[in-house]
Amino acid sequence: MALVKKQIKLCEDNREDKITTRALQNHSQRKMKSTTTKRTQNPSIVIDILKYILPAVILIASLSPVNCIPTTPVSSWVDPCNIDVSTDSHYDWSSVPTPGNTLADTLSIIGTMAGRALDVTERLLSKFTSKRFDNPDIPALLEDYRLNGMPHVNPTPQSITTLSGKPISETLLQAYHNLSLVAVHIEQVRLDEITHEGGVFKADIHSIEDKLRNLMCNVDVELRRQQIVIDDHVTRDVMRVEYRNIVSGMIRRQRDFLILRDTKKLAYFLQILFTELADKV
Repeated sequence: MALVKKQIKLCEDNREDKITTRALQNHSQRKMKSTTTKRTQNPSIVIDILKYILPAVILIASLSPVNCIPTTPVSSWVDPCNIDVSTDSHYDWSSVPTPGNTLADTLSIIGTMAGRALDVTERLLSKFTSKRFDNPDIPALLEDYRLNGMPHVNPTPQSITTLSGKPISETLLQAYHNLSLVAVHIEQVRLDEITHEGGVFKADIHSIEDKLRNLMCNVDVELRRQQIVIDDHVTRDVMRVEYRNIVSGMIRRQRDFLILRDTKKLAYFLQILFTELADKV
């Protein structure tokens, strides 16, 4: 099946530039070819190529004839506490709050669970960066990029103070929503890791999913205790199809890096936020 020319929006500081996949690939190939003979004379040219070509390349997805969107009806982010212990023996059930816990206890547990999610994500991100990127400058070059559909948080003292002044129920709902967005994207990272990368980091990704599910279960329990029902759950549609069906291994790894990096940011944000909230109530 021939590749389809498709215009895809790129994100950089809220600007969106349109460019076709085929035109970009042709331009990139010509640029790389023209500089091949100069690399030994000027090593900085490789970095220059990354600086000016990578922003155009990042997140340009060549559409695959295979539909990679999962079709399983049950999603962990819809009912994170509904887990069969017999098939998930490593799940940390002891950390799930009981109805007798105080609000402060529950918020403290949520902060602790966010910290655990942060730890496992940091470990994988470190291994991922060293194993999947030949050039150590790539993470820095991706600093200003993020995927549409992933949560964007700013863990500054000012933002923490602002959110900690809002109603607890509102903060819990926003946390659950952001965690749901992350869960959708991490699921795709796991599927592509198995399909395209031989499952090298499969166990690490499973560990992140477990910690996120545990965290969401804690949030869900408190929402239910406050008689707050989520009627409109996040669906897999929040992850755009062009972010799923990526042929280029290089672009897919950049996508995975962005997902892991922003998962780490969210976990850190929630750890600080809910720890502070637990001290205030």
